[in-house]
Amino acid sequence: MSLRHGWMWDQGAREAPEGAEWEDWNDRARRARNDTYWFNGVTRTRFPTKVEIQEAGPESVLKGWIPTEPLISPGSRVLALGSCFAAYFIEWLATNGYKQTFSDPLLVLARNPFENTAVIAQQFRWAFGEVDPHNLFWVDKDRQRNFATEEKRIAMRQAFMEAHVFIATLSLSEVWHDKLTGEPLWRVMPTDCHDPQRHAFKTMSFAENVEALETIERIRAQWLPKLKIIYTVSPQPLGATFRSVSAITANTASKAIVRGALDEFLRARGDDLNRIYFYFPGYEIVHSQLSNPFLPDNRHLHDYVIDLVLNLFARSYTSTGRQAATQGAAAPRWPDGVEERMLITELEDRNAELQGICDERLEVIEELKRICDERLALIERLHGA
Repeated sequence: MSLRHGWMWDQGAREAPEGAEWEDWNDRARRARNDTYWFNGVTRTRFPTKVEIQEAGPESVLKGWIPTEPLISPGSRVLALGSCFAAYFIEWLATNGYKQTFSDPLLVLARNPFENTAVIAQQFRWAFGEVDPHNLFWVDKDRQRNFATEEKRIAMRQAFMEAHVFIATLSLSEVWHDKLTGEPLWRVMPTDCHDPQRHAFKTMSFAENVEALETIERIRAQWLPKLKIIYTVSPQPLGATFRSVSAITANTASKAIVRGALDEFLRARGDDLNRIYFYFPGYEIVHSQLSNPFLPDNRHLHDYVIDLVLNLFARSYTSTGRQAATQGAAAPRWPDGVEERMLITELEDRNAELQGICDERLEVIEELKRICDERLALIERLHGA
């Protein structure tokens, strides 16, 4: 018989009960947990069971976070900064008829992942003249120096000024920074740029994350009073940690800090929640609704997972997505086996793509063989002559 748990702490017994005594205790414990016996308060939402999550789908996660009206229409200007999910949102908008055009200087900046609150706040401070560009040392994801020129600053400022909606995808609370200037760095420095006297790693505290969010709010209120901001947290884990602990525990702490700080910031603005500030729970959707969201590298999401998240984002914040929902298009659900079927479909699509590549290369090989055979035949004829 398997070990029965809870007998000492919950029941207060000195030894594990058996038989009828155990069943009697279980019955009393079930009645004690009944919601009708406890004050439920003005607002109370019980954590759903697995069956309830399966039946309700993403609605069990989205409750309380959906605006009454869609924020984004085909004419809306949307700017997104943050982790790779920021790029996914913009790509979806561009693919689905939401015209998004950006100047070249802005594209140079926006294509880089800004994965923590400090570097996103830095973009606001820099765009509106609060940062000395000589104090900024930016290295892009291709390990190239990215200079904070006046042309780029004006482009970023203009993008903020013209935007109707800003999407910020937060990911980490781990950050590298310049000890001399106090400014955050976009990422760890390449070996040939790293200066141990200046460049240091730290985990941003809860308070530091809130402060960065407050900085964004201060600049928004002063310069961008009509701007709506959608915050979300990337479901993807960090690639590596510079802490001397396991990457799994470091990732858990990193996500908890940034998610908790964001919740603290939003709770302090109750009147502005779902009016100026919005939260899209992409992180919670992936981690509570799906059992196998990640590729074998355990970091990147399956394509079908990204599609599901983007579908929910569209239904929540875009006019066409909301229209489809009101016209009877069913919200995404995850019945038994749907993940397996989607994964099989994704693998079949990739296999078909690879088969196409193989077929093309086989044609090249066969053509090369034909040419070689012709050359060999020519050589043999020349030798025979």
